[in-house]
Amino acid sequence: MPLENDAAAENLETCDFCGLQWEWCTCTPKAPRESLREAVGKEPTILVDQREQLPLRFKEIKTERCLLTSGDYSLRGLSAEVAIERKSLAD
Repeated sequence: MPLENDAAAENLETCDFCGLQWEWCTCTPKAPRESLREAVGKEPTILVDQREQLPLRFKEIKTERCLLTSGDYSLRGLSAEVAIERKSLAD
């Protein structure tokens, strides 16, 4: 039975790559972009994995907590290409 609201149906769909709902997905779109600036946007956003217990603080750069498929940090629009894993000296 089709849903009455098409927008509600879109919110239930998940990304084929990471399996997350579209609103939480940080994967790169499949359509090619002209540049990295287009992927990241005018002001980059650092993505911080929600499982990171003591995340780094960034003074002048916007951050956003989300579930990353790999790494502790990434950039919005490039999360499929950029993954930074933070380790302590003991590791």
